[in-house]
Amino acid sequence: MVVAVVAGLGLLILSEFLWTKIAFSEGGTGWLYLPAFGACVVFVAVVRVVGGARLTLGRSAPWLALFVFWFLIRLVLDASTISDVLGYTIGYGEGIFFAVGVGVAIRLLLDALSESASGAFQWWTAMLLLAFNAWSAFQVERAALAAGKLHRLYSYFYNDTYQVSGALISMQAVVMAALLTRSVDHSARLWARIAKLSLLVAAVGTFAMMVRLAQLLGSNSSPAFMVPASMVTIAVSLIAFGGSAATRSGEKAGALPGFRGRLVAASVASVMLGAFGAAAFLVAVASEAIDVTRYRAFGFDKAILYNPSVESRFDILAANFARHVAHSPVLGNFFVDRLTTGEGSYAHGLVAVLPHLGIVGAFLLICMLIGVGHQLRVEWRASSRSPSERRFVMLAALLIAWTVGFMLLTTFFTNILLWMTLGVLAPAVRLRASTAS
Repeated sequence: MVVAVVAGLGLLILSEFLWTKIAFSEGGTGWLYLPAFGACVVFVAVVRVVGGARLTLGRSAPWLALFVFWFLIRLVLDASTISDVLGYTIGYGEGIFFAVGVGVAIRLLLDALSESASGAFQWWTAMLLLAFNAWSAFQVERAALAAGKLHRLYSYFYNDTYQVSGALISMQAVVMAALLTRSVDHSARLWARIAKLSLLVAAVGTFAMMVRLAQLLGSNSSPAFMVPASMVTIAVSLIAFGGSAATRSGEKAGALPGFRGRLVAASVASVMLGAFGAAAFLVAVASEAIDVTRYRAFGFDKAILYNPSVESRFDILAANFARHVAHSPVLGNFFVDRLTTGEGSYAHGLVAVLPHLGIVGAFLLICMLIGVGHQLRVEWRASSRSPSERRFVMLAALLIAWTVGFMLLTTFFTNILLWMTLGVLAPAVRLRASTAS
């Protein structure tokens, strides 16, 4: 039980660290939270190893290692300053090492909670994390109002860190989703149904508050990512995942019992929830409960769904992508934009891996993602007797697919959103209990 308490505390400490960066507070950096988070991770890891847990490598591990090796070669050879290297390796916004490491650590804490805590304790931990994130979002907005930093059109003045803030808010949502899906109880007992309903209602409210905050901070990409991600999370949490499906159905070894059916069910449920949410939003706008002219996604005073950042991304892609690829198509150049069309003029999307790391880097990234798919396939088979784990694997498959699709034309390939999501949902390195399959 002590391990579960420390694991839950570690998740809360990390969340507080991320909030200090989301709000870009000038009063304190929040860096002291990282050593505290690290202490929780080390404690949990040591206790689990002493208890017989073993270190295992996922199917994606060899390809991740090769990709990171090639990424480091290109980064070090092409960088002009040490800050370039540090920012893309250990920076909290686009540092691949930071993102993967923290993601794997989060998964360690989530696994410890799942294995050592009762269902009631996991429920309370999920509720506490949801409440903490909702309160933090509220506090950021209130602080902005008190400091006079909030524009009448609902945007911070002089906020040049909105992209990092948006990515970190999205990561908070991924962590909440991972914990939520392991905390819902599908028992037929009345108290379990009430507990599940209250948890899902709290999750919807917290997701909504964080989407609103992302707009306040000036981010369009974070709401665009979080809304579908939250729908998927709620849908997966609503679907009951049975136990030994393979045994009951008599399917042959190696099949994926129930995967396609539940995938379709989760997708349909997500679409239905999205349609319901859209209808509720339209009703709120029509009744003037929500003033869309105050939000960036609706062009502020234009009151239309218009996103100039999307248009600018396509303009940059059309104007510069081919030229950047042609500069060094096989090996790439990590700072090709500086050498050709000017710093920052690179394609803002996962496709940027091609000009920056060349065909070599793009090939390794694709192989790594294929490895992630195989890894999730193996975990689905191994989780046939654990509804909670089966639900988690389904969430992982859907959220990773959505993250990759979302990042194709929206966010640079080093963004924390991809790498921390992979670390949490499909870690290349993981401590497994000795009783695990």
